[in-house]
Amino acid sequence: MNRAFQLQLIVILSVAVRLVTPWYYNCFEGTASESALLSDSCSLRNIVVRSDIDAQNVYFPPTNINFFQSNFSSFSPTLGRRLPDEAERVSFYNCVVPKFAIPTKLRALRLMFSNVAMVFTNYLTENAMEELVVVAAQITSMKFVEVFRKLRYLRIEGNPIQIVTMETFRNLTEVEVIKLSGNRIYFLEPATRPLELPKLVELDLRRNFLVQLDSSLWHSPSLRILTLHLNFLKSLNVEQLHRSFPHLQWVTLGSNLWNCQRLSVIMGSMLVRNISTYVTEARPGCQSFSFFEYLSLSGLDAISKTQLMVEQMEEVSTANYAELSNTTLLEDLRGRSDALVRKLKSLNSTVERVKNSYADVKLWIKGRANQNN
Repeated sequence: MNRAFQLQLIVILSVAVRLVTPWYYNCFEGTASESALLSDSCSLRNIVVRSDIDAQNVYFPPTNINFFQSNFSSFSPTLGRRLPDEAERVSFYNCVVPKFAIPTKLRALRLMFSNVAMVFTNYLTENAMEELVVVAAQITSMKFVEVFRKLRYLRIEGNPIQIVTMETFRNLTEVEVIKLSGNRIYFLEPATRPLELPKLVELDLRRNFLVQLDSSLWHSPSLRILTLHLNFLKSLNVEQLHRSFPHLQWVTLGSNLWNCQRLSVIMGSMLVRNISTYVTEARPGCQSFSFFEYLSLSGLDAISKTQLMVEQMEEVSTANYAELSNTTLLEDLRGRSDALVRKLKSLNSTVERVKNSYADVKLWIKGRANQNN
């Protein structure tokens, strides 16, 4: 077989493969940041899969895949089975994919700025997932993560999640990082029995609506970093926190509903336990919180918002009084108050003299009138 015939055969086979598997060759050069993120992947743009019938005719390239601006009626189990074994890391950026069934063979999944509202997992088969990222989607529950026993990195941010049950994390004994910032979480439902997350190093709970943090049945001896700023916390049990996270080194506390004196006690208690605290404001977060601006992002109803505003106002007034009582400003205020009282007494005395003079004038006028008659 001569060289020219070989080249012709390669061209014919390439065209045939392109016709049979048209998406295989649609990979495009991503931006520098995208290439750095998944340099060993194929990026596909404007893919449309309307049904499982379409899914049966899909042939994905045998590598990690990035989907950009693509449209799926759902990422069904049928579509998931079309992913080749080489596709261990799959990402979706700015895609329409309201329902997503996570394939058990995936090791990493990123759902970024996509409208995912429902996530399904397989409870009967072992899942290979080690890294899961869901950012700016529409999920309201995290229960689906409980099946990922091999998970090491979990990032679920910018979703309308309001309640997180700590039991969800019970099987995640390999997890090292949990990032839950920017959701609407106002309650972490405590575990019903002791919860061990032995490898957890970082827990990010910032930019939520937490009013309390109960870690009484939670034990993570490796936890070093805890971010709590931009919540609605009023108090924190530092002793309980230290028992649950004995090697905790760094806590962020800024922009919560702290009473200033209470915050000082909390920070002092952490200092004794060698826990560094970081507060973003010059004054320690107790009055500079932009409450009304942050509340506008809330999904809470009007009554709940009003209650929070009233509580915030009460807290601020209490903090103001507490600070005032511990400074010389109070003495100055008392001095000014005494001076004002003296001036008022002097004014009252003047008023009395004017009244007496007015009475004398009235009598004189009355006497003159009688004389004229």
